[in-house]
Amino acid sequence: PYLYDPSQQIPRMTGEDLRVGVEGASALMVNEYGFELIKKSTGMSGTDMLAGLRFMVVTRGEDGTSIYVDGNEIRIPVVVPKEIADPTGVGDAFRGGFLTGLSHQFDWETCGKIGALAATYCLEHEGPQEHRYTVQEFIARFRNHFDDQGSLDILAI
Repeated sequence: PYLYDPSQQIPRMTGEDLRVGVEGASALMVNEYGFELIKKSTGMSGTDMLAGLRFMVVTRGEDGTSIYVDGNEIRIPVVVPKEIADPTGVGDAFRGGFLTGLSHQFDWETCGKIGALAATYCLEHEGPQEHRYTVQEFIARFRNHFDDQGSLDILAI
């Protein structure tokens, strides 16, 4: 089982290659554009894709993120950036944050919110890896936007 994220390779792949990737995965993570390309190339619907997946995440830029799991859609809002410097790497930052949350066994909504904040840090800086923050800074900023009821404290240990 693997998390399938074909991202920029989608236009280069055949519909069959994409179908095999989706059907063999335990999870799919794509942006909205990639999601539409996969549907068009494979003939699969979102429901078809979800049939064999544990979860699916579709990032939607300024419209936030949708997490599809257990027959439900969980909508995650964006964290409004202080400024927009460069979108390069924002999707990667989201994935890193989301997967960090997942590795700490947070609920789906919290994973999405961690991803949203990680993406915003990236968006606010020039270059995909130029942003920096401490765990304490991340938690404090998270709590300016979301109520984690103290669950993120485990990250600071």
